[in-house]
Amino acid sequence: MVIILLFASLSNTKDGYAFDWFSKYILTVQGTITNLIFSNEEQREPIVSGDGPHSIESEPATDIKIIQNKMTLQDAQTVTKFNILVPKSIPDEYTLSHVNVLLSGETKSTDIELLYDSGHSTLSIREIMLESKISASSIFDNEDTVMKEIMIHGQKGTLLFFKDGSNLLVWSNANFQFSIKSSLSEEILIEIAQALLS
Repeated sequence: MVIILLFASLSNTKDGYAFDWFSKYILTVQGTITNLIFSNEEQREPIVSGDGPHSIESEPATDIKIIQNKMTLQDAQTVTKFNILVPKSIPDEYTLSHVNVLLSGETKSTDIELLYDSGHSTLSIREIMLESKISASSIFDNEDTVMKEIMIHGQKGTLLFFKDGSNLLVWSNANFQFSIKSSLSEEILIEIAQALLS
């Protein structure tokens, strides 16, 4: 299994499939590798692949020093540009360990991750504010991963089941991109996602 998260200021695709909603999901497949792209940029038309290799072209992102800081929820909120969402429902054995906050210079953060721990497993909830043109890309091996489309409060999302037992739920709305990663079941991950926005 391979998962790589990449961020770029702008992205354009030559091949793949685009789903028609505010934050676009674009899938590209090459052999046993699938690239799942999340973008809040406008897409002109659904892109359907032809024969031959699939590729993604990205304009290079500017050099910006980004620092990840471990903080309490209260401290993280003071340096974050949006109100951090905390799920109203979470399995009892999990407690909030800390919040990872991505900071760049003096600017308030638009990217945080809540880390929960049960003593034997972890649960990660990431929240990214979509205030400018951004794209994120997850690359994974088709042979080790099963992908399923789900709905969270009327928004399309993708649930990935990995061979190692971990699961990743990703979805967006008009203002945020969310992801939840854990070894918890599909039903519990969806419950947490629903509780995050209720």
